Amino acid sequence: MDPVNPACYLPHPVTRVDQDGVLPGPVCKAVVYDLDGTLVDSYGAITECFNHARTTLGEVALSEDQVREMVGHGLETLMEESVGPQRMPRAVSLFRERYDLICEERTTLLPGVAAALATLATRGVVQGVATNKPTRFARRILEHLGLIPPLVAVLGPGDGIPAKPEAAMLLAVLEQLGVQPGETLYVGDMTIDVETARHAGVRVWVLPTGSCSREQLAAASPDRIFSSMDELPGLVASAWRERVA
Repeated sequence: MDPVNPACYLPHPVTRVDQDGVLPGPVCKAVVYDLDGTLVDSYGAITECFNHARTTLGEVALSEDQVREMVGHGLETLMEESVGPQRMPRAVSLFRERYDLICEERTTLLPGVAAALATLATRGVVQGVATNKPTRFARRILEHLGLIPPLVAVLGPGDGIPAKPEAAMLLAVLEQLGVQPGETLYVGDMTIDVETARHAGVRVWVLPTGSCSREQLAAASPDRIFSSMDELPGLVASAWRERVA
């Protein structure tokens, strides 16, 4: 288990810690998650759809490991980097046509996710998702996997909401959950998640189960790096303590 890094909190008044690494002040009222690589493993589905678009447009297929390193910044960015700006709209359309057919069957929960979310829900922690996956696909996958509820707010880019690392998506989820940034934890698997949380004034913990290595995550200076979702309820309970009046 990785300790809290107090230095990471010092520039952020809402996340100042005491000498024991414990967060004084309000309890954690909400946890918001990234989706791919944090709650679910969807890299097989993404790779299949990515290569469907590429090969249809005359490009060679890439391996899942190669695709894993490219994802996380939104589909338009992914396909533009892959086939160029002129062919990006067609590639996005091809990807989504295929993804619509396989997104549920080719996506699985990561270990410990269901139990962690259920435990936090029983403690009264409200939970949501802020992801660069389109909202309709994210909701379909989470409903299929039985995570709605405990997840009660799910949002991706679109309808005036820009993709991460802009703060608007995460802040919109907080508004839906009825909580403030200082009462919230954001959990992700990429450096873009750290950047997003900082923009929103939210504490951020990350785990190396997605597209970034532990070393890459550490370089982004999150508030904590942990190893698996089954650790989350215990870490949340130990890292926050309610202010005594």
